[in-house]
Amino acid sequence: MVLADSLYGESGDVIRVLEKLNLEFIVAIRSNHGVLMPAKSRKRYNRWKAYQQKLSHRQTETRYLREIIFGQPRHLRYYQISKSNLPNPIGDESWYVMTNLSVDFQLNVAQLYSLRNWIKYGFKQVKNELG
Repeated sequence: MVLADSLYGESGDVIRVLEKLNLEFIVAIRSNHGVLMPAKSRKRYNRWKAYQQKLSHRQTETRYLREIIFGQPRHLRYYQISKSNLPNPIGDESWYVMTNLSVDFQLNVAQLYSLRNWIKYGFKQVKNELG
């Protein structure tokens, strides 16, 4: 599985390569990420769903996510995830991801994507050590 920040999530070339290689992915996207939709289609926000976010040195916290559907449900799925323990965040209190994982992973999307921070931290340590 590939986990990536919005630099890669916003790159159509990267997404096409991941799909060509049949790799599962979760990538961050910006809140203004463009999605092509057929004429007269609408964007829908599903209800917020609670999930338990495991934190490294703190107690597990309740967070929220909801799927955003552009027109008809598609192979690529889009989610808004709260950064706090309150549903319906405003402004920069949430982040957005795009994934090709199946619906069975819906409540795990945020938990899986949070692993990216640990991977990034580990590689930073290695990069610093190697100079």
